[in-house]
Amino acid sequence: MATRGAPRLPDPVEAALDALARALRATAGGGRDAQGVPAAVRKRVAALTAAPAGQLAAADLAHALGVLDVSLSEAGRLFGVSRSAVEQWLQRGVPAARLGRAANLARIADILERNLKPGRIPAVVREPAEAYGGASILELVRAGRDDEARELLERAFDWSRTA
Repeated sequence: MATRGAPRLPDPVEAALDALARALRATAGGGRDAQGVPAAVRKRVAALTAAPAGQLAAADLAHALGVLDVSLSEAGRLFGVSRSAVEQWLQRGVPAARLGRAANLARIADILERNLKPGRIPAVVREPAEAYGGASILELVRAGRDDEARELLERAFDWSRTA
């Protein structure tokens, strides 16, 4: 949904708006109104507008950890904190200082979830690749290079660039 030159929204908001736009296009094609938008999409948009950022990030982080098959201990190592700190984030919300990294990890999981078979994702994020300088995606995240990992994946799966 983001247009060139427009400020980029946080990834969870952007994803929800993309889902809403797809749902609205689908319902418009069928001659239905916005009431035809799936309840899950309406619920997600409502949650994004009502919940504090840390709580949204906690839900997205929990989803990402599941998609990537990352344990709480491994997540702690990725963020340079303890397992119990990550557990607290999931219960109480991600601290403001970690929101960017949590959003990047969630975006990485989202990209891979949309483009790969679920069973392949855990191996893909752990496999060193030449494109990542011989490191794995999770090694880049652990090294604080999560922005770079996200950008590389966005480019790799940007099908409009291959046309």
